[in-house]
Amino acid sequence: DLVNIDGSPLTKADRERLYIADENEIYVSPILIPKLILAKTAFKRHNIGLIIKDGFRSLELYKMIINMRRSKGWQVEGLISTDRQPHATGLAVDVTLFDLKTGKDIWNRNQTKDGDDARFLGFYENATDPAGREFHRIQMLMFQIFEQSDIGPGGLKEVWHVELKGI
Repeated sequence: DLVNIDGSPLTKADRERLYIADENEIYVSPILIPKLILAKTAFKRHNIGLIIKDGFRSLELYKMIINMRRSKGWQVEGLISTDRQPHATGLAVDVTLFDLKTGKDIWNRNQTKDGDDARFLGFYENATDPAGREFHRIQMLMFQIFEQSDIGPGGLKEVWHVELKGI
């Protein structure tokens, strides 16, 4: 069953908030787990919780996602790693953050206002508005903690996607 990195189960409220179906399971290579635990510990020092939303993704699922996006006329290239497919190795995960005190999501971008490019590390680097500066702070904190945990952003530099370095 789906669990937080520390092994505690996700509550029904967690699942609803994160749009996770009850039957979903996340598989991650054992090589990645200690690094994720290290990152989770570092985030906790900032009163931030870390949840894995996605792990292993089969090559068949990659193809299905790509085909679905293309059939709807959505962009694929540059948004999905169509060549590397790092999730198929089990050494890549997608994560989300939440405030440990309030349980509320901590957003690292405003996709509605800023579009798909906001998902990439550094998008808010020159932001002057308070929300943009906060998104940049959160993105940089994520990058620093993951780098210190010997994992980092993948080839596309999405802020929520981390993988074992060198895959």
